[in-house]
Amino acid sequence: MSWRLANSLVQLRKQINEAFPERDKSSDGSIGDRAHQGRPSDHNPNAAGVVTAIDVDRDFNDGHDGRELVSALIAARDPRIKYVIFERQISVTGDITKWKPYHGKNAHNHHVHISAAADRNLYDDPSPWILDFGAKVKPQDAPGTPVPALLKRGSRGEAVRSLQKALIERGYIPAGKADGSFGPKTEDAVRTFQSANRLQPDGIAGTMTLKALGL
Repeated sequence: MSWRLANSLVQLRKQINEAFPERDKSSDGSIGDRAHQGRPSDHNPNAAGVVTAIDVDRDFNDGHDGRELVSALIAARDPRIKYVIFERQISVTGDITKWKPYHGKNAHNHHVHISAAADRNLYDDPSPWILDFGAKVKPQDAPGTPVPALLKRGSRGEAVRSLQKALIERGYIPAGKADGSFGPKTEDAVRTFQSANRLQPDGIAGTMTLKALGL
Protein backbone atom coordinates (compact mmCIF):
# COMPACT_ATOMS: atom_id res chain seq x y z
CA MET A 1 0.00 0.00 0.00
CA SER A 2 1.34 3.43 -0.91
CA TRP A 3 1.47 5.97 1.88
CA ARG A 4 2.70 9.43 2.77
CA LEU A 5 3.40 11.33 5.97
CA ALA A 6 0.94 13.98 7.13
CA ASN A 7 1.99 17.44 5.93
CA SER A 8 1.94 18.89 9.44
CA LEU A 9 4.50 16.30 10.58
CA VAL A 10 6.65 16.79 7.48
CA GLN A 11 6.86 20.45 8.47
CA LEU A 12 7.51 19.66 12.13
CA ARG A 13 10.34 17.28 11.31
CA LYS A 14 11.83 19.83 8.91
CA GLN A 15 11.91 22.48 11.65
CA ILE A 16 13.47 20.07 14.16
CA ASN A 17 16.17 19.13 11.66
CA GLU A 18 16.89 22.80 10.94
CA ALA A 19 17.13 23.62 14.65
CA PHE A 20 19.36 20.60 15.42
CA PRO A 21 21.19 19.66 12.19
CA GLU A 22 23.59 17.29 13.98
CA ARG A 23 20.95 15.39 15.93
CA ASP A 24 20.92 11.59 16.09
CA LYS A 25 18.19 10.12 13.85
CA SER A 26 18.69 6.43 14.63
CA SER A 27 15.40 6.21 16.57
CA ASP A 28 13.40 8.32 14.10
CA GLY A 29 10.39 6.68 12.51
CA SER A 30 7.08 7.17 10.70
CA ILE A 31 5.49 4.17 8.94
CA GLY A 32 4.85 1.33 11.38
CA ASP A 33 6.78 -1.94 11.41
CA ARG A 34 5.15 -5.37 11.38
CA ALA A 35 4.36 -5.14 15.10
CA HIS A 36 2.44 -1.90 14.53
CA GLN A 37 0.59 -3.32 11.55
CA GLY A 38 -1.10 -5.92 13.74
CA ARG A 39 -2.84 -3.37 15.94
CA PRO A 40 -4.41 0.10 15.73
CA SER A 41 -1.64 2.70 15.53
CA ASP A 42 -1.14 6.18 14.13
CA HIS A 43 2.03 4.76 12.56
CA ASN A 44 -0.20 2.82 10.18
CA PRO A 45 -1.71 4.64 7.16
CA ASN A 46 -5.28 5.85 7.70
CA ALA A 47 -8.10 5.36 5.18
CA ALA A 48 -6.57 8.08 2.98
CA GLY A 49 -3.14 6.39 3.06
CA VAL A 50 -1.66 9.01 5.42
CA VAL A 51 0.58 8.21 8.40
CA THR A 52 -0.21 10.61 11.24
CA ALA A 53 2.62 9.89 13.67
CA ILE A 54 6.38 10.31 13.86
CA ASP A 55 9.11 9.30 16.29
CA VAL A 56 11.96 11.73 16.92
CA ASP A 57 15.22 10.47 18.45
CA ARG A 58 15.70 12.12 21.84
CA ASP A 59 19.43 12.79 21.33
CA PHE A 60 19.80 16.21 19.72
CA ASN A 61 23.56 16.35 20.48
CA ASP A 62 25.48 19.37 21.77
CA GLY A 63 23.83 18.99 25.17
CA HIS A 64 20.28 19.19 23.81
CA ASP A 65 17.62 16.57 24.46
CA GLY A 66 14.14 15.47 23.43
CA ARG A 67 12.73 17.07 26.55
CA GLU A 68 13.31 20.43 24.92
CA LEU A 69 11.07 19.33 22.06
CA VAL A 70 8.36 18.18 24.49
CA SER A 71 8.54 21.48 26.39
CA ALA A 72 8.31 23.41 23.11
CA LEU A 73 5.24 21.42 22.04
CA ILE A 74 3.57 21.97 25.41
CA ALA A 75 4.25 25.71 25.20
CA ALA A 76 2.87 25.86 21.65
CA ARG A 77 -0.40 24.04 22.46
CA ASP A 78 -0.87 23.51 18.74
CA PRO A 79 -4.30 22.01 17.89
CA ARG A 80 -2.59 19.75 15.34
CA ILE A 81 -1.23 17.63 18.20
CA LYS A 82 -3.31 14.60 19.12
CA TYR A 83 -0.98 13.31 21.82
CA VAL A 84 2.71 12.86 22.67
CA ILE A 85 4.43 9.89 24.35
CA PHE A 86 7.79 10.23 26.11
CA GLU A 87 9.56 8.60 29.07
CA ARG A 88 6.65 6.38 30.16
CA GLN A 89 4.17 9.24 30.00
CA ILE A 90 1.45 10.15 27.49
CA SER A 91 -0.38 13.43 27.09
CA VAL A 92 -4.16 13.45 27.30
CA THR A 93 -5.66 13.32 23.80
CA GLY A 94 -6.32 16.88 22.65
CA ASP A 95 -4.63 18.50 25.67
CA ILE A 96 -0.84 18.32 25.67
CA THR A 97 -0.62 20.19 28.99
CA LYS A 98 -2.03 17.20 30.90
CA TRP A 99 -0.16 13.90 31.18
CA LYS A 100 -0.65 10.44 32.68
CA PRO A 101 1.44 7.26 33.00
CA TYR A 102 1.95 5.25 29.82
CA HIS A 103 1.90 1.47 30.22
CA GLY A 104 2.74 0.32 26.70
CA LYS A 105 5.58 -2.16 26.09
CA ASN A 106 7.77 0.58 24.57
CA ALA A 107 8.54 3.12 27.29
CA HIS A 108 9.59 5.71 24.67
CA ASN A 109 12.77 6.55 26.56
CA HIS A 110 14.81 6.82 23.35
CA HIS A 111 12.47 8.90 21.23
CA VAL A 112 9.52 11.29 21.36
CA HIS A 113 6.33 9.98 19.73
CA ILE A 114 4.07 12.66 18.22
CA SER A 115 0.62 11.87 16.84
CA ALA A 116 -1.26 14.41 14.75
CA ALA A 117 -4.99 15.09 15.10
CA ALA A 118 -7.34 12.85 13.10
CA ASP A 119 -8.98 15.80 11.29
CA ARG A 120 -7.45 16.11 7.81
CA ASN A 121 -7.66 19.91 7.99
CA LEU A 122 -5.32 19.67 10.97
CA TYR A 123 -2.98 16.79 10.15
CA ASP A 124 -2.39 18.10 6.63
CA ASP A 125 -1.96 21.74 7.68
CA PRO A 126 1.62 22.56 6.58
CA SER A 127 1.86 25.84 8.49
CA PRO A 128 5.13 26.41 10.38
CA TRP A 129 5.07 25.29 14.00
CA ILE A 130 5.76 27.87 16.72
CA LEU A 131 8.53 26.13 18.63
CA ASP A 132 10.45 27.76 21.47
CA PHE A 133 13.20 25.27 22.29
CA GLY A 134 14.18 27.39 25.24
CA ALA A 135 10.77 26.97 26.89
CA LYS A 136 10.84 25.55 30.42
CA VAL A 137 7.36 24.10 30.54
CA LYS A 138 6.44 20.99 32.51
CA PRO A 139 3.34 18.87 31.90
CA GLN A 140 0.52 19.42 34.38
CA ASP A 141 -0.50 16.35 36.38
CA ALA A 142 2.62 14.51 35.24
CA PRO A 143 3.73 11.75 37.65
CA GLY A 144 7.37 12.81 37.45
CA THR A 145 10.08 12.00 34.96
CA PRO A 146 11.53 8.56 35.72
CA VAL A 147 14.93 8.99 34.07
CA PRO A 148 16.77 12.34 34.23
CA ALA A 149 18.71 13.37 31.14
CA LEU A 150 21.97 13.26 33.11
CA LEU A 151 23.19 11.30 36.16
CA LYS A 152 26.53 12.04 37.79
CA ARG A 153 28.48 11.95 41.06
CA GLY A 154 26.14 13.13 43.81
CA SER A 155 22.90 12.15 42.04
CA ARG A 156 20.43 10.14 44.12
CA GLY A 157 17.12 8.35 43.71
CA GLU A 158 15.33 5.68 41.70
CA ALA A 159 16.97 6.72 38.42
CA VAL A 160 20.41 6.06 39.93
CA ARG A 161 19.19 2.73 41.28
CA SER A 162 18.02 1.74 37.78
CA LEU A 163 21.42 2.77 36.40
CA GLN A 164 23.24 0.71 39.01
CA LYS A 165 21.08 -2.36 38.38
CA ALA A 166 21.86 -2.15 34.67
CA LEU A 167 25.59 -1.93 35.43
CA ILE A 168 25.40 -4.81 37.91
CA GLU A 169 23.59 -7.00 35.36
CA ARG A 170 26.40 -6.37 32.88
CA GLY A 171 29.13 -7.07 35.41
CA TYR A 172 30.47 -3.52 35.71
CA ILE A 173 29.74 -3.39 39.44
CA PRO A 174 30.88 -6.82 40.70
CA ALA A 175 29.06 -7.88 43.86
CA GLY A 176 27.61 -4.40 43.93
CA LYS A 177 24.44 -3.07 45.46
CA ALA A 178 21.94 -0.71 43.86
CA ASP A 179 21.60 1.81 46.69
CA GLY A 180 20.45 4.77 44.61
CA SER A 181 23.51 6.87 45.47
CA PHE A 182 25.90 7.84 42.64
CA GLY A 183 29.29 7.56 44.30
CA PRO A 184 32.85 6.86 43.12
CA LYS A 185 32.21 3.15 42.46
CA THR A 186 29.24 3.93 40.24
CA GLU A 187 31.25 6.63 38.48
CA ASP A 188 34.10 4.18 37.81
CA ALA A 189 31.63 1.59 36.53
CA VAL A 190 30.02 4.12 34.18
CA ARG A 191 33.44 5.16 32.89
CA THR A 192 34.44 1.53 32.25
CA PHE A 193 31.14 0.84 30.48
CA GLN A 194 31.59 3.93 28.33
CA SER A 195 35.11 2.93 27.29
CA ALA A 196 33.89 -0.55 26.37
CA ASN A 197 31.10 0.91 24.25
CA ARG A 198 33.06 3.63 22.45
CA LEU A 199 31.44 6.45 24.41
CA GLN A 200 33.21 9.41 25.98
CA PRO A 201 34.54 7.99 29.29
CA ASP A 202 33.59 10.94 31.48
CA GLY A 203 31.83 8.92 34.19
CA ILE A 204 28.59 10.85 33.58
CA ALA A 205 25.49 8.92 32.51
CA GLY A 206 23.99 11.20 29.89
CA THR A 207 21.63 10.50 27.02
CA MET A 208 23.93 8.24 24.98
CA THR A 209 25.14 6.22 27.99
CA LEU A 210 21.61 5.66 29.30
CA LYS A 211 20.52 4.71 25.81
CA ALA A 212 23.35 2.18 25.48
CA LEU A 213 22.26 0.66 28.80
CA GLY A 214 18.68 0.37 27.61
CA LEU A 215 17.39 3.01 30.04
